[in-house]
Amino acid sequence: MDFPPRRTALKEATADAHAALDSLVGSFRTLDDYKCYLAGIAGFRMPVEAWLSEAELPLDLTGYEPHRVHAELEADLSDLNTRPPT
Repeated sequence: MDFPPRRTALKEATADAHAALDSLVGSFRTLDDYKCYLAGIAGFRMPVEAWLSEAELPLDLTGYEPHRVHAELEADLSDLNTRPPT
């Protein structure tokens, strides 16, 4: 998949930080580990995505559409009988 140059540059510039985060998150040994992780990610992503859907982005970002995953997060939380954070 080809990404725009700005996204590629951002991905490359943040690769070390993402690797460090991945090592902190670790593996999901139990279902409860995954539920906790999922609730944490949802607690961050869902409000940010809601804000982005209403925000007027700068002209420099014309045509940019952030990748949203709130529907998938909600589905996973529901499948696992886990409430989204409030």
